[in-house]
Amino acid sequence: MKFRCCIELLQNNGQLKEVTVPVSAQLEMAAIVKRQLTKSSSSPALLFRSIEECSFSCVANLFGTTDRISMILSGNDGDSLDQRMAQLDDGLDSFSSFMSWLSAADECKPKRVCPPDMIQLDDFSDLPAIKVWPEDAGHYLSLAVVICRTRQGQRVNCGIYRVQIHGPRQATIRFRPGSDGHRIFAEYQKHNEPMPIAIVLGCDPALMFAAVFPLSSHASELCFASYIQQQPLSFYCSELSSLPIPTPSEVVIQGSLDPAMTLPEGPFGNHEGYYSDIEQCPVFNLEHIESRRDAVIPTTMVGGPPTENMVLGSYVTQLIIPLVKRQIPQVLHIFMPPETVFHGCAFIQLHVDDQLETVKQQIQNHQLFVHSKFLVFVDDEIDVNQPQQLFWRVINHYRHSAFNVNIASTEQIVIDTTGCCLMPHQRLHSNAEIEKKVSERWHELGLDT
Repeated sequence: MKFRCCIELLQNNGQLKEVTVPVSAQLEMAAIVKRQLTKSSSSPALLFRSIEECSFSCVANLFGTTDRISMILSGNDGDSLDQRMAQLDDGLDSFSSFMSWLSAADECKPKRVCPPDMIQLDDFSDLPAIKVWPEDAGHYLSLAVVICRTRQGQRVNCGIYRVQIHGPRQATIRFRPGSDGHRIFAEYQKHNEPMPIAIVLGCDPALMFAAVFPLSSHASELCFASYIQQQPLSFYCSELSSLPIPTPSEVVIQGSLDPAMTLPEGPFGNHEGYYSDIEQCPVFNLEHIESRRDAVIPTTMVGGPPTENMVLGSYVTQLIIPLVKRQIPQVLHIFMPPETVFHGCAFIQLHVDDQLETVKQQIQNHQLFVHSKFLVFVDDEIDVNQPQQLFWRVINHYRHSAFNVNIASTEQIVIDTTGCCLMPHQRLHSNAEIEKKVSERWHELGLDT
């Protein structure tokens, strides 16, 4: 679904409200979005038609509810992405097998088209300079799809990375350590070569979603976007860099990362409720910027819950969990609190058998959990979707089993309560005959009234 079609769809379904009075991009727009999110868990997307600092419009909270995400990510067959993932062939019994199938599927190959007619902008000053939190170090592009290619040209990566604007023709890109963008840039740095970059604002929502989805490094976000919308993603090749540029897009920014130059990036408010640390990040030098004449810029307001990021992270998680359960049959249920945003914490119910230790290692190294800060394993007596049961078991067992491990440079706290049965204390169990007797006499006891 094209970006403009998405906005029209939401408008026709009462999922979008327009704000036509002038609004400042400096804190005021963010405050409006945050208040709207706090008022209701089903708050609409907001289209700001009059931004004081620029001539373009802005749309926020596009992915703010699971129903809206399902609507946006519906393919041309009418099925939403979550419906399609639930109907995957039984042969795709793991996350990695799904990724391999996706990379090979002919129907998921993007389609090359001619470049669209767009107007050339002077520099970054034409874009809305959105500031979300009072102590933010300036402004940044928050839903920017950053496109790059490996140095040898084998693979294209599309990721959502923070792009801080430092001047009319200069920015920094903050790659998360361990991300594909980080690894690709390291190769260019090693050979002291500039890395071609395209930054796209307002492309197909399917590609925006694919850019935040935790795909494996050999899978293509362009192919995944085609799978999501059940039709090939359209792109043209950049004359500057030959990078694929999705079309139509609202704004296309092209340039390169300097392999030797850095600037301090941040601090900015983040989903943990704090300001990020200042880091030295690679410098992006602008070469060309163009837009649609009436461009609409997508943006998201990052901070503590409730936020769009929280909903998006929860939706991503729910798509992957069925594949985890196919791959590891001992996994019965998984609960990942949406407030922890993008896999920060997971409570996992396991069937206890003689493979338990191997299973726990599989889970800790799985792509979905490798960056989780907190993992809790419980057995099939505890329902991970019942917080009272969960916390009762965890808190009362914590002193016996808490330990720290280092995985993929991320410190994890792992609490394993599946070993409770090995402790010298006998577990509480009701008498089965008495429970059956009480059930049979329940109506006779007259307690229902």
